[in-house]
Amino acid sequence: MRKYIAVDSLLSVEERHVIAIEVRYRIMHGLSYLSNVVVLVDPLGSDGEVFHTFL
Repeated sequence: MRKYIAVDSLLSVEERHVIAIEVRYRIMHGLSYLSNVVVLVDPLGSDGEVFHTFL
């Protein structure tokens, strides 16, 4: 499963990483049938699959 999240672009890489880890933890423990989750972090306003399609 892929989960795209958007965060404030002023956050540091470390802060974004901490958020991504927390999101992954909550998803994995909330949906126990999942074997893996990939959390992709984008700046606000540039989130989701559409943004990644054009890169």
